[in-house]
Amino acid sequence: MYKKDAVTDLPLSAFVMYSWEEGTNTPNVYAASLCNELRKYNIDATCDIMYNESDTKEKIANHINTTDRFIVIVTPSYVYKADNSISMVGKETEMLL
Repeated sequence: MYKKDAVTDLPLSAFVMYSWEEGTNTPNVYAASLCNELRKYNIDATCDIMYNESDTKEKIANHINTTDRFIVIVTPSYVYKADNSISMVGKETEMLL
């Protein structure tokens, strides 16, 4: 079991970031599956696919400010969007830098 620290006994938190890709839902499914697997180890993991679309941007911004660790599923699409500040991938990258 992973803990944030021995004093507070809070679970470690992780936010999984990835690029939505046209014509496939593989990264989405993988991100959700990874979050579920991490939760088995008491890691409070989440990703945007777990949200209602109307509050996604606000929740992502909140996670970037409060999450202990970030896990990025790097694909060619993710790199392109991050490098060119496109979609939420570009916004996430800017917030992290």
